[in-house]
Amino acid sequence: MLDEIASEEHRLHSIESAFRERANDPENPVARAVAWMLGYWLVEVSDVSARRRYGVPFAPAMEFREGVFPPYLDNLPDSEEVLGIWTELAGLVRHPLVKARVSDLLWCVASGGDRHQHARNAIEAYLSAAAPTDDDERLLDTVRGLGRALELALAINDPELAGRVRDRITRMLQHELQAEDADSRPGVWMRLFRSLVELDPGERPPELSELLKRAHTLVADRPDVRLSLFQMEERLAAGQRDLVQRVARSAVAMLIMHARRQTNGMARQHWLMEALELARTKGLGARTDRSIRRALQRIDPSSFDWQTHSIPISIPSDEVEEWVELIVGGDGVDAALRRFATAGGSPVGDQQETEEVVDELAQQFVFKNLVTRVVTDEQGYQIRLAESPEDKRSLDILEHEARSIQLDGLLRELALDRIGERYSTDTETLRQLFRTEMIDEAQADAFARAFEHYWEDRPDEALLVCLPRVEAVLRRWLDAAGGVVYQPPRGLRPGRVHGLGESLRGLEELAPDEMASWLRFNRIALTEQAPGLNLRNRHVHGLAEQATKQDAAIVLRIVALLRLIETDH
Repeated sequence: MLDEIASEEHRLHSIESAFRERANDPENPVARAVAWMLGYWLVEVSDVSARRRYGVPFAPAMEFREGVFPPYLDNLPDSEEVLGIWTELAGLVRHPLVKARVSDLLWCVASGGDRHQHARNAIEAYLSAAAPTDDDERLLDTVRGLGRALELALAINDPELAGRVRDRITRMLQHELQAEDADSRPGVWMRLFRSLVELDPGERPPELSELLKRAHTLVADRPDVRLSLFQMEERLAAGQRDLVQRVARSAVAMLIMHARRQTNGMARQHWLMEALELARTKGLGARTDRSIRRALQRIDPSSFDWQTHSIPISIPSDEVEEWVELIVGGDGVDAALRRFATAGGSPVGDQQETEEVVDELAQQFVFKNLVTRVVTDEQGYQIRLAESPEDKRSLDILEHEARSIQLDGLLRELALDRIGERYSTDTETLRQLFRTEMIDEAQADAFARAFEHYWEDRPDEALLVCLPRVEAVLRRWLDAAGGVVYQPPRGLRPGRVHGLGESLRGLEELAPDEMASWLRFNRIALTEQAPGLNLRNRHVHGLAEQATKQDAAIVLRIVALLRLIETDH
């Protein structure tokens, strides 16, 4: 029955379906054992993770919560009976596709003196099944079978069989590379290449290098495929350092050339980043690194062709007015600035609640996290890249907190405008408000002037006056809390005080739990590379355009918080 079905169906899963339909007795031990034998999925050598997971080259075709089909090969129910049926079948079946499968399975799980013979039978059957075909799926099955045959021949250390399989793979590779549609079928000939490249140097066909050159010409516009070809060339050059470096430089040059052909800025950036990563991995030196980074700098931001989408948020004006009046009050600028600093709590809120919201949104909008996510700054430079699920979740949390800070900044802007309108805010009054044990006289004067700049509609000046002093006060706070703020000189490396990012991280480690969300607000607003924030770095380092009143209100809220710091914290 199997031979008859196999002569018509040609693929194992089709043979299995037809066999089960004709046998029509899933409880019969023979029918069950045969269905299992046909149902396994052959795991290729290149799929390292699956090989490691299953421990054998065969995996179940289907896995459910309730079980698997077929059962795991290392945990066969009624294994003695099943192996007996497979052994008997291996001596009866004639069709090479089925014979290769059952013999290969017996090599994997049987024991005793016949085990090597099962491997030889499988190799011969794989060779017999490797007939020319125009069916792409059958062709892939043939290629996988030949790769498995070579693996078996090497496993049993049979040079004659290994040579026969190698020659067959080489002839098929030559044929595939000469085909009219060879450029559209790298999935076929790349598998053939991998089988030959993994051979020991003395066992590889002498024409392999020339065949790799031919393959490069077929996929000149496919850098992803060409990278795999270069990896194979590097494998052939193993042990020859200069040649390995030459191959790596060729791969990097290919990526750069492909990047230059791209008119879209995002595509150009992607391939240049690939080139940069490869150059660094292969240690190609500072000159190559600098050349690629300069090419990244020269990408025109307008070439990214960004599309802008806005999401309106509606807040009833009467609620906003009530909130603003609650902040401003009628009891003087000192009390108003205290409420401006603390009312409503930290805009980033409780971290656990934020994570729960983010996880819920991720379930609702699953497509967002199916692709690599890239965050860029105003100049078009990549500032964040999220590829793994963990990285994407971290980015979701950061973006959620950043949006909360920005929305809070809009509301604080309204409140701060009203405070300036309602109260006397002369420089001396403000200077006295900000003079504390943690804020010295010069810093208090700068903070007072920053608020005055804001109320006179100069947000740029407000930011640039107060930001350096914010850093100084936070560093003093860290010192008072018992943290390290200074790195001494070492050799020719000069000593230095810690920067703002280091100071904030140090405070987060030392401060009590009730300060955690406030310090996270400081870090995200001032130094974290989040869209629209990173306010200290963007404005002090000249990376942002003119500051908005919203930006200034966010930073001035931090200034208002600093005057409330108590030394014992």
